[in-house]
Amino acid sequence: AHEIPIIIIRQQALDQANDKNSYLKVLEKAYIFLIKFVRNNKENQFILINYIDLFVDDMEYGVHSWELISEIYKNSELLLSQQFTPLLKKVIKLIDSLPKETQKKTTMLSFLTYFMRYNGNNLKEAQLTICNEVTSIIRKNCDHLFVGEVGLKDLHLYILEMKNAYSEFMNDDRYVQEIQIPPELSYTIEYIKLLANCGEGKNATTETRCQ
Repeated sequence: AHEIPIIIIRQQALDQANDKNSYLKVLEKAYIFLIKFVRNNKENQFILINYIDLFVDDMEYGVHSWELISEIYKNSELLLSQQFTPLLKKVIKLIDSLPKETQKKTTMLSFLTYFMRYNGNNLKEAQLTICNEVTSIIRKNCDHLFVGEVGLKDLHLYILEMKNAYSEFMNDDRYVQEIQIPPELSYTIEYIKLLANCGEGKNATTETRCQ
């Protein structure tokens, strides 16, 4: 069942496509199919791990390739047998390069938690790797945590914006699916959640670094 989507992904023909938007939509559908194919299916996880380098090449185009990679590893024995540290470093570097105004940055960050737990047990080495990478001084990630006087002013503005959005939501008779959280605030929330996951399970090393 996975062969056709793999063929589509292998084409890597975005540069040659007459209609790049249409090509990316087809690529997106291929990835969505594979995500469903591999989700909670250990046998299919081991099938798709053989194509991991192919999926890595597409991470810059959107979140679905990274979501697929994360689903391949999620709660899989691959977390114990595969050396995925270079992959984590590569994706964190990519996340770091994305503008904080984009939701893609937040979404990609959220999947890192998939690599820190197997069968309910915390993987301390993975926790430490991720923690070290996202808090490294060479990263821009920490700059988005609303620190200092300027940061507090920015945070106040975002909270005020959220309050106004909530007020409009409550007073609007029309059906509104959800309140949109500003990407910068959404990213910060996800970043803090990630650090909390890094320190879970009494991991003293990561707890100290996160503090």
